[in-house]
Amino acid sequence: MGLLHIEHIKPGMVLAADLRTPQGRFILPKGSAINEECLRSCKMWGVAEAEIEGVTRLQAERQALADIPPGILTELKNRTRALFAGCDASHPAIRELARLHLQRHAMASLDGRRPAERPAPSAPPQQGGRPPAQPPPMADIVRKGDQLFSLPAIFNKIVAVIRDPTSSAAFIAETIGKDPNLSAKLLKLVNSSYYGFPQRVDSLSRAVMIVGSSRLTSMAVGILTMTLFRNIPRRLMDVASFWRHGLACGVAARLLASRLDGMEEEPLFVAGLLHDMGRMAYVAQQPELTAQALGAALSSGVPAFVMESQIWGFDHAALGGAMLTAWKFPARLIRAVAHHHKPLEAETGLEAAVVHVADVIAHAMDLGGGQGFPVPPLSAAAFEATGLLPGDLSAIVVQAKSQLDDITRIFIEEP
Repeated sequence: MGLLHIEHIKPGMVLAADLRTPQGRFILPKGSAINEECLRSCKMWGVAEAEIEGVTRLQAERQALADIPPGILTELKNRTRALFAGCDASHPAIRELARLHLQRHAMASLDGRRPAERPAPSAPPQQGGRPPAQPPPMADIVRKGDQLFSLPAIFNKIVAVIRDPTSSAAFIAETIGKDPNLSAKLLKLVNSSYYGFPQRVDSLSRAVMIVGSSRLTSMAVGILTMTLFRNIPRRLMDVASFWRHGLACGVAARLLASRLDGMEEEPLFVAGLLHDMGRMAYVAQQPELTAQALGAALSSGVPAFVMESQIWGFDHAALGGAMLTAWKFPARLIRAVAHHHKPLEAETGLEAAVVHVADVIAHAMDLGGGQGFPVPPLSAAAFEATGLLPGDLSAIVVQAKSQLDDITRIFIEEP
């Protein structure tokens, strides 16, 4: 018998030990044959491995790679090296993420699904070949952003209701229900694999009672904020790709938060979702300076946020934090966004470290698309602060991939 990764397990294989979730929830007993429904459940619950009769993990991985034509395998390995070129290859977490990345695309290749080419990040066009203008102060970008990107009126109503300790579940549901699109998305979310409730939740008032008012309103905030940048022209930025990456980071951040005692999960999802919003705000106002920073980063191999600081005087993370401050978002969420590239600069809490690690995971596994950017450097101290071990990453990736399909449909693809 051997411990196989979930991607190597096929229907009909027999369990050599009881199958349980990472939290200890029983799924199937020893001796049971795996079927498609069981595999779906494993991915939803983050089961990354299982003991299987008659085969070892090493055999399965070697066989998977041996079945790939040499030319394609070389291409996959080169893609993985390029993606992680800016990372410290000696760090165990980076080595594990690189292994998982290669494994994922190797399995896709065996199934006849060649990985899509990762497009290089596209710099917004410069106007008429003119040199970029002088960078404006961050306060000007924030002030103009308040004029360009105003939160829907219902946002303030939801925040006011949730801060009132006398608000009932029915009253909160009634307030949310005044926005039909928002309420429909929240109900779909509650009934998706993101929460994994065994029975269908058919009303907002019941959703508030089951999920909790704070958690549900945090998700409402995320959904509403995603409407801010929908009118940005595609020539400046692919908004759908931007939000897919944000969703991937949010899902990973929530899964990391669930492993930390006392940390609320939904605010970390929202922080992950919004972690790059400063880049979106800047490109909408200063496409030429955005193009200059991105072009310089790509040509030099320096991370984009470093080049932004050199050219703009601040990076997109700091700008995102300043915008959330102006909108009176919670301090812990502001810290997580403002310091997600420099988590050690956050004064308190682990929120910035969690979003930092989640961003690295999302880029490393192509979860939601990384907008063509390579994997950002991992802060070893931030990874250690989360309490994660490299061996935990596989289960997080499996669970994130399972949840992301549902949540992307709900947040982006469905009207």
